[in-house]
Amino acid sequence: MKRIFRFAVICCLAFAVSCGEGQLFQRKVKIKGVIDKNAKMKKGYKGPMLKDAKKVLIFYGIDYDLASIGNDGSFTGKAPLGSATVVAFLTDNNEFIGNLFISGLNFLPLNVAGSNVSTIDLSTLTQDSTRIIPANDPIGSQIILSQEELEFMQQVGSYYEALAKNIDMNNDGQPDILQSGIIRVNTMQMFDAGIFGINSVGPVQKPDSTIVNTYQIHVVGDNGWISNTSNATAENATLTGPAGNPYNDLHNAGNSYINNKEFKLNFSRGNGWGGPPFGPGEYTLGLDNQIFTFNYSNITMDQYTVLAIPTLQTDASGIITHVNLEYKMRNGTTVNPRFLMTSTIKVCFGNASGSGLYELRNDDGVPPESYNLYSIAIPEPFNITAVQNVSISYFDLFGNEIICGWSKN
Repeated sequence: MKRIFRFAVICCLAFAVSCGEGQLFQRKVKIKGVIDKNAKMKKGYKGPMLKDAKKVLIFYGIDYDLASIGNDGSFTGKAPLGSATVVAFLTDNNEFIGNLFISGLNFLPLNVAGSNVSTIDLSTLTQDSTRIIPANDPIGSQIILSQEELEFMQQVGSYYEALAKNIDMNNDGQPDILQSGIIRVNTMQMFDAGIFGINSVGPVQKPDSTIVNTYQIHVVGDNGWISNTSNATAENATLTGPAGNPYNDLHNAGNSYINNKEFKLNFSRGNGWGGPPFGPGEYTLGLDNQIFTFNYSNITMDQYTVLAIPTLQTDASGIITHVNLEYKMRNGTTVNPRFLMTSTIKVCFGNASGSGLYELRNDDGVPPESYNLYSIAIPEPFNITAVQNVSISYFDLFGNEIICGWSKN
């Protein structure tokens, strides 16, 4: 098990560094609308008014963009096809007014939008407390969801509500994107999921009750936030929380680092394999004599984790030519992977010592809507005899990194 763990960590770190926004989400959808500046709020409401909105923050995964609102109330922004997107409205002083609310959702589920969707026109927007309601609801027209899917999306809306509050992590009244850039927070979940399949011998998924998970919180930001790019700055970073009931086993995981562009901080609970999950709430980050706070939600990751289950296909001489994948929830239910994950998959093959033999991706040279999530060809085939471990890495629609480890036996 430790061998698979080391192999998974190596793959995960490589995947996280190489999968920036441009690779995870390449094609973007235009989102536009116009604010009804004459609309009146219910009597007694004392919060910021939509008619005073000047900016639109568009969140997707763990990244976001900022769009301006014109004098006529119109705005145009973009979000990646394949993402789940929060659209939040701010005053000129960056006060949070509210976020887009459609069909009971706090977010725009572009992860299930068809590949032919290029523009979503929300038309006129009005305000109901912190809910911003569009005249043109794309659910049911451009974005088709079954009742079951819609109910699921409604359940996870709290995750995006928490995300929308993290635009100002240094608490100075300005969105971080307008200063030294976005500070991104996400979760990495790693686990040994079972035995991979070979040709006609199918894979074996571990019973959910026997899967041991390891969790980390990752914090990534531009080096403009720090005065010293020595790795010691990252290694000495601290995390405490959640507020009101802080953990006493939360620590810097020891693999934090700073490169020539950004810092990456990794935090764990417990020791080694099986580190427990992080509960929701407000966390405090100490970095380079600065204090940052953020709201965290993991929406019970175990419940929504998709397993990418591999079967290796070989020719008559044992040369691996393809990796076939099927997707199931941890309870064994088969699912459409586009519903709960981004479309980029990385497959790492390891030998008995845990060293990497080969890395394979499904996104080389093709647009996201053309990624093959079910069968990935190996450009440089190699013999299956050396393969002892297969690790499947991907990002879920919430921006979290999922690492499924599979062994030969």
